[in-house]
Amino acid sequence: MNKHLLFVSRMMVSIGMLLVLVGSAWSASVAPSQVAPVGGRIASLLATGHFIRVLDEGKPAVEAARKGEKPQEVVQLLVPMGMAAQALGLFTDAEAYLHQARDLVDQTGNVDDKAYVLMAQGDLLLASDQPGEAVKVLQEGVALARKHANSPFLAALLNNLGNALLVQRSFPLAEEVFEEAVTLARKQGDGLQESKILINSVHLALRQGDLAKTATRLDAAIKQVSAQPESRWQGFALVTLGHMALRLTQQNVAHQPPMALVVLEVLQKAAKVARHLEDWKTLSYALGYQGELYEYENRWKDAEKLTSEAIFHAKNTGSSEILYLWEWQQGRLAKARNQLAAAQEWYRNAVKTLGLVRHDFHLGLRDTPDSFRDLIGPVYYQLADLLLRQSAKESDTKRKEAILVEARNVIETLKTAEMQNLFHDDCVAALNSKQTALDQVLKNTAVYYPIPLSDRLELLLTLPAGMKQIVVPVKSGELEEEVRQLRSQLEAGQGTGYLPHAQRLYRWLMEPILAELRSGGIDTIVVVPDGALRTIPFAALHDGKEFLVEHFALAVTPSLRLTEPKSLMQGGSISLLVNAMSKAAGGFPALPNVPGEVEHVRKLFPGRVLMDEAFTVQDAVGALATEPYSIVHIASHGQFDRDPKKTFLLASDGKLSLDRLQDMIGQSKFRDQPVELLTLSACQTAVGDDRAALGLAGVALKAGARSALASLWFVDDEATAGLVTAFYQNIRDTGQSKAIALKNAQKKLIHNKSTEHPGLWAAFIMIGNWL
Repeated sequence: MNKHLLFVSRMMVSIGMLLVLVGSAWSASVAPSQVAPVGGRIASLLATGHFIRVLDEGKPAVEAARKGEKPQEVVQLLVPMGMAAQALGLFTDAEAYLHQARDLVDQTGNVDDKAYVLMAQGDLLLASDQPGEAVKVLQEGVALARKHANSPFLAALLNNLGNALLVQRSFPLAEEVFEEAVTLARKQGDGLQESKILINSVHLALRQGDLAKTATRLDAAIKQVSAQPESRWQGFALVTLGHMALRLTQQNVAHQPPMALVVLEVLQKAAKVARHLEDWKTLSYALGYQGELYEYENRWKDAEKLTSEAIFHAKNTGSSEILYLWEWQQGRLAKARNQLAAAQEWYRNAVKTLGLVRHDFHLGLRDTPDSFRDLIGPVYYQLADLLLRQSAKESDTKRKEAILVEARNVIETLKTAEMQNLFHDDCVAALNSKQTALDQVLKNTAVYYPIPLSDRLELLLTLPAGMKQIVVPVKSGELEEEVRQLRSQLEAGQGTGYLPHAQRLYRWLMEPILAELRSGGIDTIVVVPDGALRTIPFAALHDGKEFLVEHFALAVTPSLRLTEPKSLMQGGSISLLVNAMSKAAGGFPALPNVPGEVEHVRKLFPGRVLMDEAFTVQDAVGALATEPYSIVHIASHGQFDRDPKKTFLLASDGKLSLDRLQDMIGQSKFRDQPVELLTLSACQTAVGDDRAALGLAGVALKAGARSALASLWFVDDEATAGLVTAFYQNIRDTGQSKAIALKNAQKKLIHNKSTEHPGLWAAFIMIGNWL
């Protein structure tokens, strides 16, 4: 099978949402220098959406042009091939084609050809979630195009630049750029390019929340797109505009009746074009979004009929990336008609379909105002909601638990997908042969699984005796506000402002399960937090007299599965690799207590220390390559951002990225003695950001360590040194589990007047294997 066919069903998953920016790549003009007929043919195939044919016919054409020593023709073939590869989701191939083209134009010095390449490169960078780099490349292209009178690429470059600025939230600049671009396209009589820019300007207004401007621009864009010759692109553009009009209808009550008519008219026209051109995928979009309009208007029967047609065409074209939308829609429609069994089945189908495409949700998104969880999370949560409501009514114990397990597994599937999306890495959530479900290692341990829903909080507690369901009548918005307030007060590190919030959260999260914990003889709680709950330490919850950690050891895991459960002391002797930075570097202040911390921990375990100038990225990686270590301790500034590319640990020669950390620790994964514990001292996550906290929780999985000790916010390095030293000493002297060792270290600080504030000890959490 042609390898490109493997990607067709995964092509541009973002189009499934359709609220995406329209780049100038797919139907860009050929380069100004007159190319051979084959070059014009390749450009024509690109413009009409025949992406696989562009690649299949382009490769031999490139070889022929190379043999004929025609570098400009090679460039003008490689660029559309790069655009086609991008459209198919083959981002690595796209980058390779465009890199070759860039090398050639740098040699020939042809200004127009270079502007052509930069236009495509900028759009690829934006679709690859690199808006900053996209802006630089596109600005270079704009500067080149301005040097050539009547450059055919200037409008396209400006359009792509406007898109990149929009993604960076530089709305005023994006507005200026789009205005210049549309004026230029209009002056050149390029109706197709003008249509694209107008669509993006609608998107800009919608993103800014300017509903009146959105409506005005929608009208202009619809007229312009409708005036273009009938084509697959026109059908797709009409669907895009119809979808944006639908979003405007749902947001703007005052304009609902007339705007709803606009939605229907545009989508029906898109369907007509699609039928005429036998473009069944676009037809599926047009019918599905008409069904969504009727769903919004409570026209259940009409909505169900249109959605069924949309499902038929999505299946026939192998378009899993949109099939889930309509399966989800049928689930909502069945639920609205109180057909709950049918609703569950449709939701299950949608979740199954998402499993085929969710790995590629980061590809081609360009503008992602919502997080991955916001985009697909509702499918999973709505199914879990149906199941949890059913389980609450079930009297048969076995049947009830089976439903609860299914509901929990649905959220687990979302957590796995979210982790994969965050790190753009399927392997990060892959389970190896040694991994064990938490439910199978529950001696004196409870697995606590809170699920915040819009109207309530569901608490799932797994004990050695089975699973319990507790419903707490608190709305997700109210819960999130309490979490935000607690986090803010804890980070302040002084005063008692945290107490009301810590006590209120204790009443919601812990009081309902306290009796079960006590009767089960539980001493360790493994929390699988969700959403905003990832941003706070459960250790700081307060019963009015004492903190939760004074009664229970606590650990956090991003999902229900972890690496082989094994005590740190079980493998025999412990060896320690310390990487530390005490001096000021990279704009970060000195950490004067780090030398003392290092001195204390090196006395506890044998090993090696890389301090200050000796702590380089290369030496840290090399140390683990030559010798196995049980614990890798990094005492240095670090940051966990919502964007893993901005996550780093500070070494003397620069930043140790998460990928390099993975390379460093990953060397031990296949040894008999992998890294058991990664300790990150002096790091922090972005304030109150649950996506950044997810990245922190996933660091052990990503890096290949069995567990990690890390902090949710920056903690005074004197308190850090005391806590970490006590933690290690507890492990060495008593053989305690990591969770219990952390609990006792935190209790030691609680009972010390100078470190009793939870801001100084609660930030530290045990992630992953707690044994």
